[in-house]
Amino acid sequence: ALVHDITERQRIESDLRASEARFRIFVDHATDAFFLQGAGGLILDVNRQACESLGYTREELIGHNFVPMIPEEDTPQVVAAFNSLDKFNQMATYEHRVILPDGSLRWQQWTDRALYDAQGHLVEYQAVGRDITERKRLEESLQASEQRLQLALEAANAGVWEYDRTANRAVWSDSNYRLMGY
Repeated sequence: ALVHDITERQRIESDLRASEARFRIFVDHATDAFFLQGAGGLILDVNRQACESLGYTREELIGHNFVPMIPEEDTPQVVAAFNSLDKFNQMATYEHRVILPDGSLRWQQWTDRALYDAQGHLVEYQAVGRDITERKRLEESLQASEQRLQLALEAANAGVWEYDRTANRAVWSDSNYRLMGY
């Protein structure tokens, strides 16, 4: 009979299972969405936040491609960012809209990372994303407010300026330059 002591191997396997369980809890309770995609672009794994932010179950996402969830107008930019990843440029961050199952649109920001094996072959992609819809709405609201202010200043033939005493710097609206002949 040949006997091997496998106590150490069993301890290592037990430690590995415990480590994987801790990591899964960490990832599933993160506030950002996590995607793991194969080299061909198919989704291999997602966390709870990814499912919640997209409105799909884990089973509905795994084994599918993310691209059909992106509006046609945004797809070229996303594909270009994704295709820009290589051994020398392993990360890309970009923003785009996603189509939820009910047809509504949300804005998301993603950072993708390409992972390679020791021989330099692409193994998979890791993606971390967050919903930025509220930020986009605030940016649009601010831009609209600035446009209304500019229109009001032009209609009133007026200008505004601001002086920062600590920096000894003044900022003028475009209409001030015109009014002052500059």
